[in-house]
Amino acid sequence: MKKSFFAGLGISLLAVIVLAVAGYAAFMTGGTRLLYENSVWGAYWRYYPWAFLAGGVLLVPGLICLKAGYVPKAKRPRKVKTVVRYASVTPPAPGSVSAAPADRACPACGKSNTADAALCSQCGAGLETGDSAVQK
Repeated sequence: MKKSFFAGLGISLLAVIVLAVAGYAAFMTGGTRLLYENSVWGAYWRYYPWAFLAGGVLLVPGLICLKAGYVPKAKRPRKVKTVVRYASVTPPAPGSVSAAPADRACPACGKSNTADAALCSQCGAGLETGDSAVQK
């Protein structure tokens, strides 16, 4: 829906309320009318024909905005729903399982370190070069 549809909805609702008040004022019985005409706001009840006119004047642009802002369901943009599908995980064949990478031995002290370590966990030497990282 366009913004003008919602504006037209508000204007039309206001017009219907004004027309309902004017209709109530027009069909009041004599005793009820006399009661309201003697009150503070009652003097305005005498102007109900003007309320009918105001309601009609408000209703026309409200309906025009409703008509202009309405978008048929077929022309509305569709909401895209994201569907997450997980690939089926099949276990590998028994012969194709590769072993974890072997541990790396330190060239300086010979201690076995994990494959992703850059320095020896015992002496601190670089596993690539064997140079000691700590000066003695």
